[in-house]
Amino acid sequence: MNRNKKTRVYIYIGHPKVRRRSHCNKPGRLIRLPDSLAKLKRHCSQRFGFDAKDALVTNEKGVEIDYVEVIRDNNNLYIQWYQFVKKNLLKSSIFELFLNCLNICKAVQLDMTCKNLKV
Repeated sequence: MNRNKKTRVYIYIGHPKVRRRSHCNKPGRLIRLPDSLAKLKRHCSQRFGFDAKDALVTNEKGVEIDYVEVIRDNNNLYIQWYQFVKKNLLKSSIFELFLNCLNICKAVQLDMTCKNLKV
């Protein structure tokens, strides 16, 4: 897609609300937007060091993005693998407990990472 050759986006790891709540200043990356969401996820996998194939991509309001065509120049995007797990696992009391713990751990880990970066 020709339009995307000039489109640049900022990519961050984690949920935007968690990042704001924990005052996370962990830097993201400024990249040129690939012509598909799959290519964007592959790029994130290479840059951030985790498998982002099944991760969710959201905007700064936490809204899931399904198509690169809706992304504008200079948008902030957030990649979140644990939200994919939460969205797709069968709901049961064990899974609910696991996911709640996972979200708490991710928030604490993100918070600790941000605090370490400020030092």
